[in-house]
Order: sequence, then structure tokens, then C-alpha cells
Amino acid sequence: MNELQDCLRPCIPSIRAQLARERRRDNAYLTYSDPSFWKPLATLIAFLVPYQIATDIVQSDDATVGDAHHQLAGLMFRADALRADHPLASVKAELKDIIHREWVVHVNLNVVILCSQFSFDPAYASFNNQEKVKADDGLLSGGRSSSSITASPSTTMN
Repeated sequence: MNELQDCLRPCIPSIRAQLARERRRDNAYLTYSDPSFWKPLATLIAFLVPYQIATDIVQSDDATVGDAHHQLAGLMFRADALRADHPLASVKAELKDIIHREWVVHVNLNVVILCSQFSFDPAYASFNNQEKVKADDGLLSGGRSSSSITASPSTTMN
């Protein structure tokens, strides 16, 4: 989480600048009841909630490798979806790098696919045929096949 914190830290000045612009525009004293005070904070909270949920799911006692995969896929999807006009858009690339690094450390896609297949997880249908064949080949070769760790648009996201 320190990496995410460090990634977002450069955005704080722009959020503060946005707040100052709104304050000057309104030419009024900022109070806690003023919506311009809460808007940047609400934006940051909305941005961080999926990370809190993903962390809670992945760190739960009954978390599976599939859970880790699905949560990281969801976070990558949300990072990809950041629009250019979003206040945190400037950290999009760095954010995706952080998610990818964690993905590489914690997820083996072949294992996720095979576990979802053997546990009759409906998420198995969300993997493309090439990913399924690669996982099957890895199993049949005794696990000597290399695994793909990248986000797939076909991957189920929670």
C-alpha cells in the first residue's frame, strides 16, 4: 500500500489547487458545509474504495488464487478506465505498473484457470480458449509451461 500512497501523493497539490480555484471562483470563505471542500475528498474516496474492497477480499481467510486474480483484474480494469479529465489521471501509468507488479508476484494465471475449472467456478467461462489451452498444456507437461500474467479483457472482474 505504500507504493499506492506514494503514487497518489503527487496528486495532492492538484487536488488542493482545484480546491483553491473553486474557492477563488466562489469568492467566498470555505466552510465545511461548502461543497467545494468535499468534492476533491469525495473523488479520492470514490477512487480508493475499490482498493479497500479488493484488499479486504484478498486478505480474507477464505481467499483463493481466483479471488486474487479477479480483484487484481478489476483494479487493472478500473485503472485503464481512468479518463484524461479525472483528477488522478496523471498517475494512471504508475498505478497500472504497481498493479501489474503485484499481479506478477501473487497470481499465476494457469493456476487460476485450472483451479476455477476443477472447482466448477463460473469464472472459468470468462477465460479465452487460448488461456485455457495454455493452462491445460502446463498441467499435462507437469507445470513446465510458462504462465501469462497479464490482464486479459476477457477476464471476469468482481
